[in-house]
Amino acid sequence: MMCSPPAPITNEWFSFMGNYYDSFQTGATWLLWMPLLAIVVTIMSFQLLTHGLQKYFQLK
Repeated sequence: MMCSPPAPITNEWFSFMGNYYDSFQTGATWLLWMPLLAIVVTIMSFQLLTHGLQKYFQLK
């Protein structure tokens, strides 16, 4: 018998995924992919924002 990992106590995206670890193994994989997709979209948006700001300020 396997024991589950300890439950995280912080309120962030990765702790959300840790709280529903058992659900990932039973087929509710959307609980894993939606927070990961949100993280990727957030990182990519900041990357594009910094790239655009760098181009804007280099032209002036």
